[in-house]
Amino acid sequence: MAAALNAMVNWHAMLDVVMHENRNQICMRVGWHAAAVLFLTLLMMSLPDVASAGEGAAGKSTQLPGLPDDCAPEAFVDFPVRTVADSENVVLDDGRELNVGVLTAGLDDPAANSVLHDLVTGRALTLAAPGPSQSNSSDRYGRLLGNATIKIGDDIIWLQGALVAQGVARTTFIDNTRCGQKTLLRLEDRARRKELGHWSTGVFSVLDANDAKSVAARTGQFAIIEGSLRRRSKSRKGIYYNFGRNWREDVTVFVPARLLNSSTRPSKRRGRGADRSDRPNNRNAAMDQGLRITTHRTRFRTRGWIEDRGGPLIEIRHLDQIEWIE
Repeated sequence: MAAALNAMVNWHAMLDVVMHENRNQICMRVGWHAAAVLFLTLLMMSLPDVASAGEGAAGKSTQLPGLPDDCAPEAFVDFPVRTVADSENVVLDDGRELNVGVLTAGLDDPAANSVLHDLVTGRALTLAAPGPSQSNSSDRYGRLLGNATIKIGDDIIWLQGALVAQGVARTTFIDNTRCGQKTLLRLEDRARRKELGHWSTGVFSVLDANDAKSVAARTGQFAIIEGSLRRRSKSRKGIYYNFGRNWREDVTVFVPARLLNSSTRPSKRRGRGADRSDRPNNRNAAMDQGLRITTHRTRFRTRGWIEDRGGPLIEIRHLDQIEWIE
């Protein structure tokens, strides 16, 4: 009897131990289960953010620009994208290339290449067929030119504007994107002020036009310069803006007369009744009118390729290249 009682006591003791251990395991399992549920819940909540981050530049479609109103085309043509050739050229499905018409830090620029890749891969480019006032079709290398758009979600994104807006490209005022130049300037200025892309690393910068040595060091390269004017001179060829006292050494910006006279052609009328303001001998007044020169504006920003013409010089292709600062 005593043995039986001892056996029963021992059995209850063992049962208590087992139950205690099971309770600990159950609690541990419940704890791990709750943690797992919490983790999965947080993971599911974060999935939209992860997806949008994975889309790169294309994931921020609401922040990217659409095609400007002044670039209204006559027609649109869709081309599926095959691949990205480099940071400025896209290979279309039919084998032709599109040159984007904005200038990156180089054809092998990894930042611009990545942004361009994110924008166009797996999508179709819609090219805006040029209107009667636009001369874009292809360049001497056979590459297509012109403004292009892509559809990201419900948004129609302007490809050239998207590259400039993210700070990986600059506008150059080449003919094929001239209809949207003012918009590109605003997008570039915003990217510069916010220090986006290359504007935050110094790859893109605005050179001091009053520092001739730093500008001359970029001879043969594209540059954006800004400075205070020292003198201005006129000739039959155009207007010369000098940022120093000696034009043979200091920075000069040249505005050809053909740009200034494009909107002030001589009148077909002849004789005393002709309007003298339309005559070629009133060239200086026409030039001033074309550039909207005012005496209180002495500082401006411009861009172009630096040439060596007895000193660093930029020749203007379009009047909108000159941005008056003050």
